[in-house]
Amino acid sequence: MRLRARRPLSAFSLLIIGVLLCQPSAQALTFNLTFDPSTASAPAGFSTAFDDAILFYETTFDDPITINLDVGWGEVAG
Repeated sequence: MRLRARRPLSAFSLLIIGVLLCQPSAQALTFNLTFDPSTASAPAGFSTAFDDAILFYETTFDDPITINLDVGWGEVAG
C-alpha cells in the first residue's frame, strides 16, 4: 500500500474555513432595540458604545433567544 503525501491547505482554503467557522449561528442571541427620544441628548459616543456592547453579546452567546430592549437616557422606569 502506497501512502500519498498531503498538500498543505492554500491561504484561500484557510480563509474560507475561517469565514465559515466565524459565521453566526442561524439561531443566535438577537436584540430588538427601541430607542427612546431621550437618547438624542446622550453624550457623544453613547450610540457607538451601546452598539459595541450589543455586538459583544450577540457574538458571544449563541442561544436562540430574542431580547426586546427599550433604551433611554437619563430616565428610570419610563
